Amino acid sequence: MISRFAILIAFATWIWWRSWRDGAGEGGEIWGLLLAFPLAWSLGRPWRMNDSSRTVEGIGGAGLVGFLLAGLAGVAWDSIALLAGAWAFLFARWVAPLSSVVRDRAEALQLASVAAMGFPWVVQDFGFLGWWFRLSGAAVVESLFGAIGFAVEREGTSLLVETVPIEVEAACSGLNSLQVLLLAGSFVNFLYHRGEKIFWGNLLLLVVLAWVANTLRICLLSGAALTWGSDFARGSFHETSGLMVVGVMLALSWGLMAWQRNRREGRRKGQEIESSSPS
Repeated sequence: MISRFAILIAFATWIWWRSWRDGAGEGGEIWGLLLAFPLAWSLGRPWRMNDSSRTVEGIGGAGLVGFLLAGLAGVAWDSIALLAGAWAFLFARWVAPLSSVVRDRAEALQLASVAAMGFPWVVQDFGFLGWWFRLSGAAVVESLFGAIGFAVEREGTSLLVETVPIEVEAACSGLNSLQVLLLAGSFVNFLYHRGEKIFWGNLLLLVVLAWVANTLRICLLSGAALTWGSDFARGSFHETSGLMVVGVMLALSWGLMAWQRNRREGRRKGQEIESSSPS
């Protein structure tokens, strides 16, 4: 068991080294992804490391082939997503079954998906999302401040609001914070929907919620630039707004997941009442 943990830790360290070598650590927020590992550990508590009744699966022949293909493809294409997927597979087979809350292979994969948020695969492999986040955020700012009554001109991600130039720069693209937001949402998703199929569908909804939260941040920074100047918006307030948007993401995720669970329980109670009522 110790050797398996050592392999996972060494593999994770190597993946992060490749990411850092390729410049993933340039945005300070990206280091918040490392919280994925203690969060996944807390979600799986209590752990039964010495419980003989908890069996740990081997990789298996087909699993070994898939793991090797994903790992080799990740190295060949320099894809952190594929490497993170290979690492998550090992976590689901070797570690997740030792959790007292994991009941089957599906839940093991769900817990592994939360842990896999600890690697910067969004920054490395999905850079195109940054441009879309910036462009759509600038369009929302244009519409919002135009509706309020400001004179707004926009060209791509560059805006001129009254006489104040506003650039929706790469730091606001969401790539540095998007995966941190997805991690926050995935944490709540596991708490509410562990073992349910809706867990996987919610991952797409989390991208939408992350866009909403990040666009709110862009609007907030734009308002700060108009009110207190561009230097203020680019300074410490920029970092503060990053923390605020994580709180917004948690609130949005919690509200959505709670609504989904209440709706499901209400439907279940309705079915029970209907089935128990005399015909």
